Amino acid sequence: MSDTAATDPSMEMVECPKCGQPATLFALQAEEARFYYWAGVVRGHSERFRQVSSRYPRVVAEAYDGDIERAAEDSDQQVAATVAAWAHARGLPPRDWYAVGAEERAYEEALGRDEPLIW
Repeated sequence: MSDTAATDPSMEMVECPKCGQPATLFALQAEEARFYYWAGVVRGHSERFRQVSSRYPRVVAEAYDGDIERAAEDSDQQVAATVAAWAHARGLPPRDWYAVGAEERAYEEALGRDEPLIW
């Protein structure tokens, strides 16, 4: 056992529960922290952009090449501009995503649903 492992319990070697390989507690805790960080980023991305339209989170993720962390940092106006530029570059017709969302909500309300439909 190294001197560091003797004084710092996070440096103790343990077996990784996923792969069985030796790892330090510090490495496992860091991996778990990254997982929870990304889970929070993904949840926040979905919740924020789903307020526009139930399909908008996917479109935003595609427009940002999967970099939802960058999308999370941008304002709603910047995101809308990025989505519009992405759609234009692919020859897709421009969409008013807020109007799309309004139509979705009206349809859900007409059905008497409390939970949004996933399109």
